[in-house]
Amino acid sequence: MRMNQAAVTMPDLDAGWRFYTALGLVPVVDSRPRYARFRCPDGDSTLSLQQGPLSPGGTTLYFECDDLDVVVARLKAAGLAFGSGPEDKPWLWREADLCDPAGNRIVLFHAGENRLAPPWALPASTFGYTTPMNPTDDDLEREKRLERAMGVYGDTDMDPNRDDQKDMHHGEGDTVDEEEKPKP
Repeated sequence: MRMNQAAVTMPDLDAGWRFYTALGLVPVVDSRPRYARFRCPDGDSTLSLQQGPLSPGGTTLYFECDDLDVVVARLKAAGLAFGSGPEDKPWLWREADLCDPAGNRIVLFHAGENRLAPPWALPASTFGYTTPMNPTDDDLEREKRLERAMGVYGDTDMDPNRDDQKDMHHGEGDTVDEEEKPKP
């Protein structure tokens, strides 16, 4: 199974059309004022806009960008207003967010291998498959990646150097080599 498309409801599809084309999506179907569909410039995913009243809670859409900072700078220069970012997040993604004309939250991000295989991901063997992002990543390597990540993102809840959390990372009696410890 793979995701093909997402659909967003908004009252003004003309405003949505202007916003999503400015964002860089490529029009595929124009049946305004009731419906419009776009494809992402990279890959084959599509996004549909359907005319309708706003709903409470709205929608959040995530678009991954290889060069997030350049994309955000380009979109700001085109007049799009961002609520935050780009900024590094504790979950190892770099994000910037803005809203479309209907108030739906749009998150532009770069996660690289951390999207499908973050250091704290369940081992692929749990579900009987290997991840395409990291097919040879065993538990020890995953643990080392987590420790390195926590050296960068010190505000995470888990700290491999705290005595009360060591058993979460190492078996009883195990030690962490000096060169494995995160650098301050």
